[in-house]
Amino acid sequence: MDSPRTLLRRVAVALVLPAPLLLPVAAGDPAPADAAPGVAAAAPQAADACGTRRTKANGVAWRCSFSDDFSGSSLDRDKWAVTTTAETGYRLADECFVDDRTTVAVSGGKLRLTARRLPTARTCTDPVSGNFATRWTAGMVHTRGQFSQSYGLYEIRARFPAIQQPGLHSALWFYPEKFWYGPGASGEIDLVEHYSFMPRRVIPSLLYRPATPVQQSGPGCFIDSLLTFHTYQLEWTPTRMTMTYDGKPCWSTSWTPAAPLTAPAPFDRPFVTVLTQGLGSGVNAPGPYLPGVATMEVEYVRAWH
Repeated sequence: MDSPRTLLRRVAVALVLPAPLLLPVAAGDPAPADAAPGVAAAAPQAADACGTRRTKANGVAWRCSFSDDFSGSSLDRDKWAVTTTAETGYRLADECFVDDRTTVAVSGGKLRLTARRLPTARTCTDPVSGNFATRWTAGMVHTRGQFSQSYGLYEIRARFPAIQQPGLHSALWFYPEKFWYGPGASGEIDLVEHYSFMPRRVIPSLLYRPATPVQQSGPGCFIDSLLTFHTYQLEWTPTRMTMTYDGKPCWSTSWTPAAPLTAPAPFDRPFVTVLTQGLGSGVNAPGPYLPGVATMEVEYVRAWH
């Protein structure tokens, strides 16, 4: 059965991929005035919009295709859009995703996505499942209509809410730009999902229709603390997905889709980037002592190809 996130698949919007912004730094700059006579200063490393240039295993430089360090005072709408339940019907549990500064905010060099308990219940518009009453709002952003990419290197530095009881679901993930192979068959890439009732565990996953039952999630990935930021990285090739957390490889997998698809489908088409802070459900449903405000913070999002 499809997860609640599949409701997002009901919305298909054309997306224009921006050209990469490259800012090379010359490697042949002269030595500084205080350099020792006859000793050349070390050449600075080249940089681009993603920072210091990175190199692939074959020695070829990665090219920056997307970068946001959240240095402004509001969400950059040229890079991101806000998901709302009213437009898409998307919800993880009983929260209402809305577009306002209480749920989606940028300040101090960070994106803040917040799940917030309201003083009283309100009606949330849901065009898919029908309107419902809730005391929770939540925050979610995506790059549909701004940026998508197939294959490449992706890196997100984030801190999940430091709450160690049931109730919260945080996610850094990628979703098809369009339903290239139909709803439910076009795939989903979860760089990391975090459920607050398992405070140190972080879960990478591939969701698609496999040819045979397979383990689709990384079973042994952990972080040492919810109090600090962690760096989550995905390297996506035509044959393999590799998730690395804080510089340590965590999970690597290939995929074999059900007929009529053959690999590398469905992971051979452009996907968009999605960041979500919502509520949990089932064994991770909110309990009576869940704090009324829970915020996921993101320091940066970067992509290379």
